[in-house]
Amino acid sequence: MEKEIKCRLCQGRAELQFEEVKLSDGRITIRDPPYYKCLKCRREFTTSEQMTELSGQISSKNGKKPE
Repeated sequence: MEKEIKCRLCQGRAELQFEEVKLSDGRITIRDPPYYKCLKCRREFTTSEQMTELSGQISSKNGKKPE
């Protein structure tokens, strides 16, 4: 995963960020899933690779196999 990419929204510079996510009223914690934050437009977004990884983590926490 690249530390910096071009923002898909404004073509500015987006840096890789990490932040803990809590789901189901705090019963499920996903530790530091990656996302990008644009330094120009300040929007936050994920790539399809990141979403696939996050989906697998959430499924494993729920006891389901990722599709």
